[in-house]
Amino acid sequence: VLGSLAILLLLGVGGIVAWSQIGVMPAEPAPLAGVRENAAITVEDAEQGIVLAPADGESELGLVFVPGAKVDPWAYAAILQ
Repeated sequence: VLGSLAILLLLGVGGIVAWSQIGVMPAEPAPLAGVRENAAITVEDAEQGIVLAPADGESELGLVFVPGAKVDPWAYAAILQ
């Protein structure tokens, strides 16, 4: 019984990990290129995440956006710019 529960748990964890990595929607190239070409902002792929900042200096306001679902975080850059 204990062995069966261990196998069931292993299969469940493996299934969740596989599901989370298969079928992730990528960012569309054209909107992402528009973000990178926008002279009003700087785009940095930092260790903590994607940082969009004003090109003319620092701002005192910010937004922390935590992407969800099975979508590449870069796909949200065009909306958040």
